[in-house]
Amino acid sequence: MLVRLLKGQRPLVRQTKPASRAAETMKSALAVALGRHDHARSLELATALEGLEPDDARWPRRCGDLLRMSGRPHDAATAYRRAARLYAQQGFEDRSRAMTALARSLGEQSAHLAPVHHSITPENAGR
Repeated sequence: MLVRLLKGQRPLVRQTKPASRAAETMKSALAVALGRHDHARSLELATALEGLEPDDARWPRRCGDLLRMSGRPHDAATAYRRAARLYAQQGFEDRSRAMTALARSLGEQSAHLAPVHHSITPENAGR
């Protein structure tokens, strides 16, 4: 990283303020919950971390992953869009595009899963 900084390039690792003790405790609890495959608790903790560290794209991305695994594609797409905005603001255009594409694909998936009620008309009655 030092070599990159000396050449005037953006570091690979984003520099952040030291995390609060509460955030560090939540990160540890999140690691445990993820290890136990406790998606509900993991989502609760990732959501709380997103509130504590609103500029960190990891948390909405993690929420999106957990929501997708929980069968909630529409909510996952919303979380991925939040992550995409943060990545774009931080200059990580490739990650932003990837999150946007994933959100778009999940949005299409959730449209297929959502019940759609159409009126029966002569045109679609034979379908």
